[in-house]
Amino acid sequence: MPKHIFRRLFLRLTVVLAALGISLNHSLAQKSAKMSFQKGFHLLTIDKHEAIKHLSDAIRLDSSNAESYYYRGLVQYKLEENEKAIVDFNKALHYDSTLSSIYIYKGFAYRNLGEINKAVEEFNTYLDKNPSDTSAYSLILRGKWKQQSGNFSGAIKDYDMAVALKPIEEKYYYYRFLSLYKKQNYKIALKEIDKVIALNPKFYGYQFYKGNTLYHLKSYEEAIIYYNKSLVLNDYNSDAYFQRGLAFEQINNYEEAIESYNMAIIMNSNDGVYYSKRGNSRYEHGDRRGACDDWDHANTLGYYEDYKKMKKLCD
Repeated sequence: MPKHIFRRLFLRLTVVLAALGISLNHSLAQKSAKMSFQKGFHLLTIDKHEAIKHLSDAIRLDSSNAESYYYRGLVQYKLEENEKAIVDFNKALHYDSTLSSIYIYKGFAYRNLGEINKAVEEFNTYLDKNPSDTSAYSLILRGKWKQQSGNFSGAIKDYDMAVALKPIEEKYYYYRFLSLYKKQNYKIALKEIDKVIALNPKFYGYQFYKGNTLYHLKSYEEAIIYYNKSLVLNDYNSDAYFQRGLAFEQINNYEEAIESYNMAIIMNSNDGVYYSKRGNSRYEHGDRRGACDDWDHANTLGYYEDYKKMKKLCD
């Protein structure tokens, strides 16, 4: 065989073998990456740091593996490494834009970093990409962060949509109630908390919230009824005793107010406002010395609202 033909055949064979070598190495790398990913995935709920180690190996072996970025981001989010999580989430979306649930986790990560507007943007993006999400989960999330950023009207609109999608879920009505309550729209909030109670009448918190709503509507005697209902369901609740004391005080029943404040203080003796309000009721009930002691103790706990009153009446 002439030398030039042999040389040509040798060069072709070299190219083919090199190509096969590259293909083989790539296939082995992908297989190793898959094994590392599976190890990391298995360790997600067992050992988060080991999970990150194996998922990082998977990414090193196959840098376009979207799932590895996604799950490493989730683990970092769970470890409160929110900035690292966001970087991984963005990488995952770069390689696989169909992983739309990432927008929800990115929203949570931005929320944890205090970047509420960015969090809302991520929730909005998820909804734009999943308009038929009938779980209403994202509407609730978006509503919650709008509420947190002070956009109560926007939050209520999202909760309305969520209620329309799944009317049997108490939490949707509860979140809507909470927005209305914080917006001080107590009359409508009262209707919403009634819907929540109808779905779950045995949760003491809902009875307590209804009591608070009635209190703000100046229906003090009815508020007391719901504080009592709350305490029947959970009698170890200092806030309910305290709020009941405030309601008794509003109807000039100072003796009952003092008893309620006493119970609140037994359960939480480090809250200055409890002593201060009990001091007010004691004073109105004719116990000036007891009132001064309570106001003084409230001051030592850092509650100074009645300090001027104390100086004027007790010195």
